[in-house]
Amino acid sequence: MNRVFPKKRRKAPAKAAPSAADEEARALLARLEDAAHKLSITVRYAADLPREVGAVRIASSTVVFIHRMLEVPEKAALLAEQIALLAGERLDEVYVLPEVRELIAAHAATRPPVGPASSTSPAGDSGPVSA
Repeated sequence: MNRVFPKKRRKAPAKAAPSAADEEARALLARLEDAAHKLSITVRYAADLPREVGAVRIASSTVVFIHRMLEVPEKAALLAEQIALLAGERLDEVYVLPEVRELIAAHAATRPPVGPASSTSPAGDSGPVSA
């Protein structure tokens, strides 16, 4: 006679309580997401991205994609960078907490300039030689 016994369920390992730094990073990320929302920037998290972050503009809406598996501080830094890149001067049109505004401004200051290459050539380079 074959008796079927229910399988024993294993208890999931207990998760450590989040540290104060983790809570602070999560709160900062939530504030950045709020700032993005005020600027009409949608934030999405996905696991199947080829890069850590990317943005796309469809018609009049902007969507920022951030890799889901990144740590919270990395997500916050990438979102601040994308807001600085995409919002520009529109950031002055909405209320954002001063600490969030400073973080976005810091990322805007460290971002390389975007636009056409400088029209001046390096010293000693006279351009193409004509025969």
